Amino acid sequence: MDKLICDKYAQALFELAKEQDKCLPVEESVNYLLDAVSANPDFGRLLSHPGIDGDEKMRVIKSILKDPDKDLEGFIALVFARGRGDIIKGIFESYTELSRQYRSVVCAEIVSAVPLTEDRLKRIVDVLEKKLGKTVEPDVRVDSSLIGGLKITVCGHMINSTIKSRLDELKSLLESSKTSEERRDAV
Repeated sequence: MDKLICDKYAQALFELAKEQDKCLPVEESVNYLLDAVSANPDFGRLLSHPGIDGDEKMRVIKSILKDPDKDLEGFIALVFARGRGDIIKGIFESYTELSRQYRSVVCAEIVSAVPLTEDRLKRIVDVLEKKLGKTVEPDVRVDSSLIGGLKITVCGHMINSTIKSRLDELKSLLESSKTSEERRDAV
């Protein structure tokens, strides 16, 4: 139920931002607040606490955002006035999704066995953008257990060209082949 409510509020904020051609600035402010909640759990508890006045919550938000957008400020005040501070994080996350879709931006999780050079990362991003027809923002991690290669997850699809995955496939193939031979020997 909360997801549905979050989506409705986020849609309202998105329509307001789109109408005034400021989806990206609002998204940046929303993401700044999301980062603040992630970095400081007490801040998140303050925003969701039903016993703390909405005006007090707004004072804290204004102290965090240097120059808050007036419409975003009014929207957040409305959320608090309606007693929905407990879902503000979900609203912001839903808004970010809507704004990124509207701007044709996707996040690609790129996991590599070794750190990627800037040039190699740029080439990977360029290929993804050409294939997807969207702007790709990479989220790069290193996982040495992959042995070599890359694992890329974007738009719900995974491209796994790691040595570890190929070794796992080979192991599975050998195990199934061994099982087949055991069955034949048993007959």
